Amino acid sequence: MAKWTKEDDEVLVTAVGSGLPPSKIDIPGHSSGSIYTRMSRLGLYTDRFISEKSDTFALRKCLMCERAFGSEHIGNRICTQCKELPCYRAA
Repeated sequence: MAKWTKEDDEVLVTAVGSGLPPSKIDIPGHSSGSIYTRMSRLGLYTDRFISEKSDTFALRKCLMCERAFGSEHIGNRICTQCKELPCYRAA
């Protein structure tokens, strides 16, 4: 299994943003299970993704852990994993 690169993430975000279902997304070197897992880690959920804000969806760097994640709008700068941390909840 190939490691996920920034380019792979951009292809995934673009595919999800265009409304392509995960079962139809083909990224060389990654299985469908790997694609579903990466979508989850990036915060990409197709059932919640389609909204009036879909044109502002982008891959952004989390301000806490600095990992890339799928952000629905410019104000969303903390990934879902970091939002669950006690230090974030206490702030």
